[in-house]
Amino acid sequence: MKRSRTPILLTTLVSAAVSVATAVSFTRWKRTRAAELRQGSRLAATSRGPVEYSFQPGPRRDSPVVLLAHGGPGGYDQGFLLSRLTADGFSLLTPSRPGYLHTPLESGRTPAEQADLFAALLDELQIERVAMLGMSAGGPIALQFALRHPERTWALLMEAGVSQAYTPPESANESVLGKIFLNSTAQELLMWLFTQFTWLAP
Repeated sequence: MKRSRTPILLTTLVSAAVSVATAVSFTRWKRTRAAELRQGSRLAATSRGPVEYSFQPGPRRDSPVVLLAHGGPGGYDQGFLLSRLTADGFSLLTPSRPGYLHTPLESGRTPAEQADLFAALLDELQIERVAMLGMSAGGPIALQFALRHPERTWALLMEAGVSQAYTPPESANESVLGKIFLNSTAQELLMWLFTQFTWLAP
C-alpha cells in the first residue's frame, strides 16, 4: 500500500512559505531599524575623536544632565529606554560607546579612554557637570569617568553595572549562548523576535 505524498508536500510548502515570510519580515525590520538609527543621532568631532550621541532635553534649559554609558550590544538608542527621565526634570545624554554603531573604536579602546572621550563630548556640548549612569557593560566607563573627572560628576549611578574585571572561560565562546552573544546576526534575530512578541502581547 502506497502512502500519499500529499501531507509531506504540504508540510514542505508551508515550511518554505513560513521561511520566506520570516526572511522578508526580518529584512524589512532591519532596514527600517537602520534608517531610524541613522536619523536619531548626531555626530560630534571632539578633541578625542568622533562620537555619536543623542540628547533628550529636559523641561528647562538648565535641567540637570544624566550621562548614560550604555550596555552591550547597543548604542545611543539604549537611552530611549530611559526617556521617562525627561518627564522627571532631567536631560539625558547618551553617546554610542567606541565600537558601537557610528562611534569608531579608535575613539577609545579602554574604559579610561572612553571616559576621557565622554569628557571631551561634554566640552563640545558645553556641559559642565553630569550624573554618570553606568548600565551593564557601561559600568567600567562610568566608574572611570567618576575617578578621572570628579569635578564634572555630581552623582554616580549603576544599573546592573559591571564593577570588576571579568575574564570569561575559553569554553564560553564555544557555548550556544556565547556564539549568540558574539554573533551580530543572531543578536538582530533575537531582537526582531522580541519585537514580534511584544507586538502580539495584549
